[in-house]
Amino acid sequence: MFHLQPLLKLRGHAEETWRLKLGEASQRSNSLRAQIQALAGERISAFDKTGDNDAGYQCSRALYLGRMEDSIRQLEGELVEAEKTREEVLNEYRKVLRDYEALKKIREKRFAEYRKKWFAEEGREIDDIANSQSAGGVYGEV
Repeated sequence: MFHLQPLLKLRGHAEETWRLKLGEASQRSNSLRAQIQALAGERISAFDKTGDNDAGYQCSRALYLGRMEDSIRQLEGELVEAEKTREEVLNEYRKVLRDYEALKKIREKRFAEYRKKWFAEEGREIDDIANSQSAGGVYGEV
């Protein structure tokens, strides 16, 4: 009757695994976004600072801002890759979830059919008992 249970358990495990992978991929993307925002804020505050007109300071500031720009570009590239990975994981998760949900529906349908047959059979047995009692055959009336 419940031959689908082992397969359902396996699919449930696969769904949970892909859900965790999706969480990890989303966390990676969110972390990269936060790093980019932090660097952008730091770059703005460094750019807004007015220092003395010393050439060494201005050169150091320009190099610092350039490094920040490079870091932001690098993180943006990593974010693009992380988003691609997240989309791939999301697509796989949706596929696994769809398979799992379809199997659950099949199991529920088969269980409903089983209950219906079981209740019908039980009803027939009760009718048989009632008919045999009314005929006097069950208790051996004399």
